[in-house]
Amino acid sequence: MARISIKEYLPGGAGQLASLADAARFFAALLVLTLVARGTGGAAMPRVETTAPRAAALTESFTAAGTVAVQAGKPFRLPAGLLVTEVCVEPGAQVAAGSTLARVDTQQLDLAVRQAQAELKQMQVSYAQGMEPAKADDYGVRQSQDRLTEAYADSRAVWDKGEENVRRAQAKLDDARRALEAARADTPPPPPAAPAPATPETATPETVTPEAVTPESAADLWQAYEQARAAWEARVAAAEGEAAAAEAALEAAQQAAEAANEAALDRAESAEQTRDSALHSYEQALESAQKTAAANQAAAGVTAAGIAAKQAELERLLTLQQNGGAVLAPCSGTVTALALAPGGSTPAVGGLLAGLGTDSVLTFTLAKAQAAWARPGMPVTVTQGDRTLETTLRSVGPADADGAVQAAVTLPADGGWQAGGATVRLTAARGTWPLCLPAAAIHTESSGSFVYKVEEQDTVLGRRNVLVRVPVNVEERGGALAAVSGALAGGDAVVVSADRPLSAGARVRLAG
Repeated sequence: MARISIKEYLPGGAGQLASLADAARFFAALLVLTLVARGTGGAAMPRVETTAPRAAALTESFTAAGTVAVQAGKPFRLPAGLLVTEVCVEPGAQVAAGSTLARVDTQQLDLAVRQAQAELKQMQVSYAQGMEPAKADDYGVRQSQDRLTEAYADSRAVWDKGEENVRRAQAKLDDARRALEAARADTPPPPPAAPAPATPETATPETVTPEAVTPESAADLWQAYEQARAAWEARVAAAEGEAAAAEAALEAAQQAAEAANEAALDRAESAEQTRDSALHSYEQALESAQKTAAANQAAAGVTAAGIAAKQAELERLLTLQQNGGAVLAPCSGTVTALALAPGGSTPAVGGLLAGLGTDSVLTFTLAKAQAAWARPGMPVTVTQGDRTLETTLRSVGPADADGAVQAAVTLPADGGWQAGGATVRLTAARGTWPLCLPAAAIHTESSGSFVYKVEEQDTVLGRRNVLVRVPVNVEERGGALAAVSGALAGGDAVVVSADRPLSAGARVRLAG
C-alpha cells in the first residue's frame, strides 16, 4: 500500500482534509450510538438470579393440630399387647419404688421377647443392607481387560516373529545373491587357439620351440576348457537356483507375516470391543447400583428410627421378663391413673405416677396420607404460643376405617406447657438425590418440565449471557426442593427468578 503524507492535504488538498474530518466525526457519532444502544439493550434485558444443581436430602413436612393434656404424674410405659393376669393396685394408691402394680402372662411374655428379638435382628440386617455403598460386579471388565492385554502381547509376539522370519529370509537371499555374483565372476579361461604349423617363412626363434602345440595336444586343451566351462555354468546355475529359492522364501515369509499380523490384529480388535462392551455394561450397572443405594439409604433412615423404637420395646420386655412378669413401680409415688384390667391387654402406657414430675401429652390425628410416613421416633416440632420444642414422636396408634391414626408426643414437665391446643410439625425423609433445584426454577407445560440455563455465548456485540431451555424430569419433590434428571451438571447456572418473562435464546443480566 502506498504511504500518503499529510503534506498532500496541505494547500492544494483542502478538500481531502475536510473529508477526513467528516469521517472522524461520523465514526465518533457511530461509537456514541453503539454505546447508547448497548446500555439501552442491557437495561431492557431480564435480570435473573441463578443457582447450581446440588445433591440434597428431600423431606416431606406436614403439620397437625393437637391437644395438650397436662397429666397428674408421669406415664410408665409397657410392652403393648400382653395379657394382664392380675392388677395389684387401684388408682390413688401409694406405692413404693419396685412394688408390684400388676402381672402379665409369662408364656405370652416369653413369646413376645423372642418375636421382638427376631424383628430387631431383621431390622438391623435391613438397615445394614440399606447403608451398603453402591457396588457393581467388575469381573467381566477385569476378565475382558486381561484377554485384551493377552491379545496385545500376542499381536506383538506375532509381529516380532514375522519380522524375524523376514529378516532371516532376506539374509539368505542376500547370501545367495552374493554367491551368484561370485560364481558369475569366477569365469573359466578363454578357449585355446588352434595350432598353426610353422613354415620357414614364418618361423622365428620365438615360435619354434620344443613345446610347440600339436594337433593332439590342442584337442586335450580344448577338452579341458569345455570341462571347466561346463563346471562354471553348473555353478552359476546352482547359484541362480539358490537365489531364486531364497527370493521365493522371502516372499513367502513376508506374506505369512502379513497374514499372521492381520489375524492377530483382528483378535486384538475383537478383544478390545469385548472389553469396551463389558466396561459399558459395568458403568450402567454401577449407575443403577448408585441409584438403588441412594433409595436404600433413604429407607435405612426410616428403619433406624424403627430400630430405636424396637430396641426400647425389647428392653421393656426383657425387664418385665426378668421381673417374672411383674409390672413394678418405677419410683415411689401415687398412682393417679391406671390403664390395666385383668383379662385385658397391656397398653403402651400403663398408667400415671405422681411424684415423677408432671409431664404433658400432646395427642393429634394424622390423615391416611400423613400416617403412611409417621413412625415412632421421627423428628417433630411442637409449637404452643411462643414455646417451641424439638422432640420425637412417641407413639402411633392403629389406623381407623379411613386410615387415620392417633399419635402422641410427650412434653416435659418443666416446659411450661398449658392444657389446650398446640401445633405439631413432622418431617419425614424422602431420600437423597444428586441433582436438586428449588421448585421455583422448574417450569411445566403440556410437553413436560424444563428449566432455563444461562450460558455465555459469542454474539455480534461480544460474549453475552444467553438463556438455553433444558428439558428435565422431576424425579421427586420435597418441601421447596425437587430432584431432577436431564442434561444438567453441578456447575450449571439455572435461573431461579427473573424480573420479567423469559424465553429461550434471550440475553439476560445476572443479579448481583
